[in-house]
Order: sequence, then C-alpha cells, then structure tokens
Amino acid sequence: MRAGDQIISTPWMNNSDARILPATYQALFAQYSPLPDVKLEALREFRWKSRTSPNYYKDNLYYATGYSGDPVYGGVPKLPNSDPQAQGTLAFGASTTALGAKAQAWYYDFYHFAKMFYSSGSYTLKTATGIDPLVGVQFVREWENNSLLNSSLGAQGVDNIIGNTVNSSAWGLQVGANFDIAPNILGKGQLTWSYNEIVPHIGAIGGGAIVSPYTIGYATDPLYTTSMIRGLVEMGPGNGWKVKWIQNILHKQFLLMAAFARYHTYYNGNSNDAYMDLTYFPGGMLKGLSVRDRMEVANGGLVHDAPLNPHNKTFVYNRVMLTYMF
Repeated sequence: MRAGDQIISTPWMNNSDARILPATYQALFAQYSPLPDVKLEALREFRWKSRTSPNYYKDNLYYATGYSGDPVYGGVPKLPNSDPQAQGTLAFGASTTALGAKAQAWYYDFYHFAKMFYSSGSYTLKTATGIDPLVGVQFVREWENNSLLNSSLGAQGVDNIIGNTVNSSAWGLQVGANFDIAPNILGKGQLTWSYNEIVPHIGAIGGGAIVSPYTIGYATDPLYTTSMIRGLVEMGPGNGWKVKWIQNILHKQFLLMAAFARYHTYYNGNSNDAYMDLTYFPGGMLKGLSVRDRMEVANGGLVHDAPLNPHNKTFVYNRVMLTYMF
C-alpha cells in the first residue's frame, strides 16, 4: 500500500518519462499477489504533476496551459478554461505470467472523461536455438455519455472532430522474435512487426478516438505502433503498422533501437515516422550514467487540410538525454 506523491506504472497512467522528467501522481495505490504469478492492483489518483509542472494539479492533458495556474505543456488542449477541475481516476488491474505467457486486464474510470477497459497478452516460445518467436495482442474499449469532452459542453473537437459521447474500439497485433545469436558481439535483440487499428464511430468524440487524459500529446500510451512524436491516440481512428528492432551491442554497453511506422487515418491523412535511438552506458567509474540520443523523422499527414507537421514539410525531432542513476 502506498499513499502520497508517487510514480505510477500502469498502461494508460504512467511516468511518461520520454524526456527524463517523469509525470508523478498524488494517489492511493495497493498491490496484492494471491498467487506467486498473479498480481492484483488498485489505485485512486487525485492530482498529477506533468513533466513541465512545478506542483500537483487537478487537471490532465486535455486542459490548456495555465489552467488553474498549471504550466502544463505538450498535451492536446480541448477544454475551455471555464470547465471544472478533473476529479482524478479510479483503476483496477490484474496480471499473470506463466510458461512464457503474459496477460493483463485493466479497468479505468477517468472521472468525467471516459471509462476504459484494456487488455493485452503475449506468448514467447522458448526454443533453445537463440531465436524465440513471440506473438502479442491488445484490445481497448471506451465509453462515456457525460464526458467533459462533449461538444455540447463547449469542448473543441478531439482530432478536430466534435462529438457528444465517448465511443472507442481499438485492437492490436504483434509478431516477432527475441534473438541471441552472436552473444560476444551483439548480445540480445528483438525484431517485431506490429499493427493497430482504431475503429471509427460516427457521432463520437474524435470520430471514435481513444480518450487518454495522461498520455495524449506525450505519445507514451501502450499501443504497439506509437512513435516518439505521435501515434494513433494523437491522430484518431485509422490504422498503422510498425517495424521495430532493438539490439544490445558489446555486452550491453550500447542499446540501439530503430523503427519505421506508417499510419492511415480518417481525419489526419497518411503519414510515416522513421526512428533511431542509441544509448551509451560507460560503466566502470561512471556506472549509472547513460547518454542517449533519440531522433525521429516525420512525413505527411493532414488535419482538415492543414499540415500535421510544421509547414507540411519533413519534421526532424531530436532529443539528447543524460541520465545518472544513483
């Protein structure tokens, strides 16, 4: 049992630390394991502190910068400043692992925004050959008739598509393999191909978009195809696929990640993202230090005939991150 300011690590409420500073929450959190491979979790969140906020506030990433004095930045503001404060979140989760299989299920009540059911599962076949095939699936279902994001309450359209109910359905598939075929040179790696689809719903907020109060704009949701800059949560109904390679090099002194994703959406056009990520771990006297460079190149996309990327040109986004764990 934990109470107070804390990091929360759940699929749709997490630390969103893609820029080093984590999001944290004022919450009650409980965890119980009735069996060694079964974990039950529950949380009640009251306020949160975004990665740009100096304190805890009763808002989320759908509120505008400056709401109630919060300098929150990087979300997708859709609410008028006259709207009431967010009342937090109630969530319950269950997860299990057994014989190479993993599964989890979560229920979230983002009060006055959306109710969500999320589940995922994966299986890795151990072959003792250095190549272990894997498969994963995920599912999202959301609903809420009295969301603050309803256009009847003055909210702007999520993905510029107004609606008066939350109604979202999404699913995903992932296939690939873990491999360790040259341990003295490369080390362990993973290659995957993933697919996600958000089903359109006429009359729904965002045309059926996923409502994600604590990840939208941050691109830190659990969908397989989310990229560094954005994913289907930010772009709305449609589908996307992604190829991703993760590779340890020189006895884990380097970690390389590379990916390419392509999206086809109903309201934001077609786009693609190419991604490269390299982290260096010096070790020795500098154990705990890491130097990371992340770069993504985004192309394409339209938002109601307006460019998804600045000036409708190739957008290059680079982040250099220095971290020291002690």
